[in-house]
Amino acid sequence: PFSEGYGFFDGNGTRHQRSQLSAAGEWRGVFADRLAVTAGVRRDDNDTFQDFTTWRSSVSYDWREVGLRPHASVGTAAKIPGMYDQFGPNLTDYQSNPNLKPETSFGWDAGLEARFLSGRALIDVTYFKHDLKDKIGLTGFDLTTFRSFPENALGTSTRQGIEVAGRYLVTPGLSLGLAYTYTDARQPNGDRELRRAPHGGRADVRYVFNDGKGNVSLAAIYNGSKPDRVFDASFTGSTLTLDPYWLMQVAASYKISPNIEIFGRVENALNSKYQEIFGYNTAGVAAYAGVRVTFDDLLGAAAQAGR
Repeated sequence: PFSEGYGFFDGNGTRHQRSQLSAAGEWRGVFADRLAVTAGVRRDDNDTFQDFTTWRSSVSYDWREVGLRPHASVGTAAKIPGMYDQFGPNLTDYQSNPNLKPETSFGWDAGLEARFLSGRALIDVTYFKHDLKDKIGLTGFDLTTFRSFPENALGTSTRQGIEVAGRYLVTPGLSLGLAYTYTDARQPNGDRELRRAPHGGRADVRYVFNDGKGNVSLAAIYNGSKPDRVFDASFTGSTLTLDPYWLMQVAASYKISPNIEIFGRVENALNSKYQEIFGYNTAGVAAYAGVRVTFDDLLGAAAQAGR
């Protein structure tokens, strides 16, 4: 079990707060070294919204004789509105909406992974479908204040598509990966969902060295063009298309001991200029570095020593 509390001051200095008490559990099992099954459930008790019980289950089967692994998952989810969307300050062209309701969804996927060339090559094809109710989006407009505001969509928004991913082991340490996703995301009225690109992809090269202690990767990520909406003098809003973009990422890590690993990464390495939401800036090139320490092996060694 765990609890969360939130506090927020709106533009008038009024404090709004809410709390949530949650409990979650998960079960995992592997049978005959082939069939893997997981099941999880989560209960959220909210003081300002209705309570939720969400769940997820997955299954896969390693049919190694023919190099195939079918897999599937199904589950539900819920998301409460953000504090800013409910009680944020009213700006020149934006106002919050205290009447927002939580989003709820049901989704499933099914796919098949195939291995060939003596295990050096892998291709995975997955179909997915998600139904989202009460989706929150910046779709309302107040004609008295001339401000846009977030609101819950009436009906069910649908997202379905296909993912194709592949990896090829060029040498024992060098591998190449490709992935492509097509997403058909629709609003309840059938129009394409805003700010969600139908086409996306990724290409990467990864090199592992020194018996797996070191890892270096270079990835190029593609996000296709997508529709967005902007409110203008017509007060009804107009639809525009955001340009597609590429992002380059570089990452490296090295285990200096079984329990200590140093790592670093550079995001948007080419400092690409792009927009995910019309009129909002996005981050330029950024670098991160750190140290990761794990304790599982240390605890296990201590337990062995104590016997």
